[in-house]
Amino acid sequence: KIRAGVSYISDLNKDEVRTLVERKKLKATNDYKVLGELEVICICVPTPLSKTKEPDLSYIYSATDKIREYLRKGQLIILESTTYPGTTEEVVLPRLENKN
Repeated sequence: KIRAGVSYISDLNKDEVRTLVERKKLKATNDYKVLGELEVICICVPTPLSKTKEPDLSYIYSATDKIREYLRKGQLIILESTTYPGTTEEVVLPRLENKN
């Protein structure tokens, strides 16, 4: 839907989303090769809670592992997830820095 300039998120202004897409400032893709061309990458994944109320970070692990080989210096990586404070520094950053 984003590619067509339509957002399913009611909080977003439909006209602004359409304008951003038309100006090529907003793009949704599942092609990881494109990531190297981007200035900003938003990781938006769920963080469900386990039966013991611990966050399941497997989606974050998977996303960071998939994107890291396409990253370049100077990009802004944003984690948008309902997880505990410190996840970016403690989980995402070390995984992104480890390219092996």
